[in-house]
Amino acid sequence: MDFSYEKLRAAYREGEIHLYDSIPSTNTEARALCERGTDRALLIADGQTAGRGRMGRSFHSPVGAGLYMTLLTPVECDFDPASLTLTAAVAVRAAVASMGVCARIKWVNDIFVGTRKLAGILAEGVVSKETGTVTHAILGIGINCTAAAFPKELENITTCLQNEGVAHPDRAALAVSILEEMGKRSRLSLREILPEYRTYMLYLGQKVMLNDFQSERPVTLLDITEEGGILVQNADETTSAHRTAEVRIRDAGQ
Repeated sequence: MDFSYEKLRAAYREGEIHLYDSIPSTNTEARALCERGTDRALLIADGQTAGRGRMGRSFHSPVGAGLYMTLLTPVECDFDPASLTLTAAVAVRAAVASMGVCARIKWVNDIFVGTRKLAGILAEGVVSKETGTVTHAILGIGINCTAAAFPKELENITTCLQNEGVAHPDRAALAVSILEEMGKRSRLSLREILPEYRTYMLYLGQKVMLNDFQSERPVTLLDITEEGGILVQNADETTSAHRTAEVRIRDAGQ
């Protein structure tokens, strides 16, 4: 795999670094490391056989075609996965933008170019069996880099850096850039992150389909809330806020 340990170590000094040719999932492996006593770690795989996304979905992760990385970090007792996800989203978007790709954020955890998904983010917590509290955060980031064959069902809804004008995506440099962008924002509160997130948020002011896991209905996406959720206007002109939901444009399946 084309990842330089030395370059990664220069950007990530806090914990262990683990590089894999192929594993089921970097997030799953990070959890196993944590359970064995690892406190901080950066994991990068050349490929994943069981990459995971939000709501238990799979993330297509062929060998050599993307950046599949996970950060394992200890957290305070008031850890909020939504805050970590939003912070990671602005950091990943900034790193991709530094490569010349005009990307935006689809709430809550996807990076899009136009109407196609470029990257996904999955934040999870590790809960102590003794105290029942969250002790560590697991932050997984998957970015499509090269034009490897996507499954047929993904062909029209995904994209990659190569298709967006980056002729030879340097995955190691991208990983370093993400680490640097995360570092710039590591001390910022969610309130401080939100203006940047809002600037690059897709579909603000537009009609979208909202799935709140009870029903799917058309709404207008008004804003992102101070808690990192979304504020929408319903068909009857009432407004409602949602922290656990999904949005997609009305004429496509994103």
